Order: sequence, then structure tokens, then C-alpha cells
Amino acid sequence: ERRVLLRLSCFAGRFSLEGACAVGGEGHCELYRIIASLVGKSLVDVDDRDRSARYRLLDTTRLYCLRRLLDSEDASLVFNLHARHVIGQLESLDQGSRAAPPQESAANLSQYIGDIRVALDRAAQSEEGDDVFIALVLAALPVWLHLAFYRECRTHVEAALRRLQRMPAPEPEHEMRLFLALGTTLAYLKGAREQAEGAFAGALQIAEHL
Repeated sequence: ERRVLLRLSCFAGRFSLEGACAVGGEGHCELYRIIASLVGKSLVDVDDRDRSARYRLLDTTRLYCLRRLLDSEDASLVFNLHARHVIGQLESLDQGSRAAPPQESAANLSQYIGDIRVALDRAAQSEEGDDVFIALVLAALPVWLHLAFYRECRTHVEAALRRLQRMPAPEPEHEMRLFLALGTTLAYLKGAREQAEGAFAGALQIAEHL
């Protein structure tokens, strides 16, 4: 239970049983038993009003466990697993949000902002985190743009482009998508029209060679 509790502290807010399985290092049934025990001890809060239960560590519990996790040998592995889970969730959410009403879509996407920020912060600190960082940014683009988080989007897209361009063989499609997102973001920011046009031109140039 202690090990699972430490691992669950990587989540910024609420998480599903699927998310817990992604980072917990236990099978579905065993993890459910452990979480039920943690809920019974008031270490984990559960919201089961929807079709699928959502869990959350109490704030004081999470802060304590997060400090312990960061000092442990598991930290790098757990945050990598967390980042890949976030990427998968965002990709599936993007597909579902296209058919959802705008208000429902915004509420659904906004609940992942905290975990996006945690995952990007950890990937940015990793010396070998370029691939994960870029994948996170690409997956998070619809969230930032849908919620009009333009400055946050710009900061991370520019960082992803720097990381992508220093790779020996950068993926052209990824670079094109990042330039397109950068142009879209800059178009909404005051005084950035010329920069937006440059970003769009960069995306078009890459697209012409694909």
C-alpha cells in the first residue's frame, strides 16, 4: 500500500482506476483492493457519482507522498509512466471532444490541465525526455487551443520546437504541427502578427515537402 500510495502522488488531481493501474505497478484487481483499503483509511478520496469512479489523494497526503516519491529510485519510472498515460488520455479525449457540445468538451478537457503541467515539468527536467516532452506537447495542443491557453501553449510549443530541431532526424510532420499550432497561438496574441505569419510559412514549407 505504501508503494502504491507514493506512486499515486504523481497525479495532480483526480485519477481513474485505469490511471492508477498505469503507474501503480500492480494488476487491476490487486490495485482495486489496495485503493479500496486506502479509501477506508481516509488516505484517498473517491467520487463515484459518475459511471466510473474518480480518486484523489488528500492534499496533505499527496504533498508528503510526492516528496517521498521524488526522493525514491522509482521517481523517473513513475513519472515516465504518468506522462505516457496522460498522452494516451489526451489523444482519446481529443477524438471524443470533437463530437461533444462545447461546454461539455471544455469541462472534460480542463480537468487534465494539472496532469499536463506535471508531466511536462518532469519531462523538461529529464536529460532524455525530448521524445516524451514533444509527444506531450502534441497531445496537449487541442486542450490549450480549445481552452484559449495561448501563452501557455506558445511557451511549450516553442520549447518543443527547440528540442525537435536539435534531434539528428526530427519528424517533419511533428515539426509542421508545432509550427501550425505556434502560428495559431500567435495569431491570438497582441503584437505577434509577423511571428504568426512566419510560423505559418514554416508549416507550409514543411507540408510542401511531405
